[in-house]
Amino acid sequence: MKSFFENPEYEWRETLFVLFDRKTCPPVTRETVRRFFEETEFAFLEIKAAKESADGMLRRLLAVSPRTRCGLELVFQEGEAVLEQTRDFYGTIQQTLDAYESRQWEKVFPLGACFELIYFENIAKPLRVAGETREEPPLYDPGTLLFVTEKLSQFTGGVVLDPQSGMILEIDN
Repeated sequence: MKSFFENPEYEWRETLFVLFDRKTCPPVTRETVRRFFEETEFAFLEIKAAKESADGMLRRLLAVSPRTRCGLELVFQEGEAVLEQTRDFYGTIQQTLDAYESRQWEKVFPLGACFELIYFENIAKPLRVAGETREEPPLYDPGTLLFVTEKLSQFTGGVVLDPQSGMILEIDN
């Protein structure tokens, strides 16, 4: 499955992580994500490709929206690599955290599964018909990313991490 990183019409904007305990979570499938979109304001998202493991767990998914000019890639990881990556990341930001933020991070350490949500913006200019004056949609609206992040964290009972800020985001589960 080709990543949007390899598509010059899409540019990376943001990445969020949903960390969770795989043992207590039912498999997140293509159908699960499709239902997230169904009958919501995000029904315009089209799942273009998905790959699942033998047990049905989603391994990778690509969703796009020509309407909002965005792309979203979900990548599943689990095991020691996730635990090690979490510890390493914490080590780089631990000095900047206050007491409350440090307590929030305690929720993250035992979680050995993760969805990386990578949000892209389509930067290609739309074709115009002569004399047409259409207004282009605003650039970089992360609402799609936040919606999918919220749904995944609720479904998995997971914790959302913003790696750019090092913050654990509060999402009602």
